[in-house]
Amino acid sequence: MDNNTNVDSSRQLSQLFNYACFYLKFRLRSKKEVIDYLKKRTKDWNDSTSLIDETIKHLEEIGLIDESKFIDWLVHSRTSVKSKGERAIRIELQKFGVESDLIDQYFSQNPVDDEALALRLLSKSWRRFSNLPEKIRFQKAINFLLRRGYSFSRAKEAYNQVKENEQ
Repeated sequence: MDNNTNVDSSRQLSQLFNYACFYLKFRLRSKKEVIDYLKKRTKDWNDSTSLIDETIKHLEEIGLIDESKFIDWLVHSRTSVKSKGERAIRIELQKFGVESDLIDQYFSQNPVDDEALALRLLSKSWRRFSNLPEKIRFQKAINFLLRRGYSFSRAKEAYNQVKENEQ
């Protein structure tokens, strides 16, 4: 009986590892994402929590789950493709379940140049606002940047710079 339980347990561990590898092959994932995925896949299993913990530990040991690599990937993706500000990226990282200490540590070592990102984003989208009356243009441009995670002061600076460059 005890030997049979060990076989089932090792079979389940192997299956969990395969589930995790399949999930990780599409993009980098946070630890919480993988745990949630494995919980969803094993909701009918008895005592899957300890098996999931063991699988996660193994994935971390072999480097398939690495929170710092995930943070780096997400920040690079969101700043280069979507031009999001640091505040929006921090919120997104928290939604992915990354610990606040790791987020703070990353941004203290790798500050995001919000000023350049906001200026680039607004410059690319300026035609959309250029034919509007001044007051409405200001509101729409500022709100556009606020929705992407920039502070009001940073958005206002970018607005003033783009407006100066236009004249």
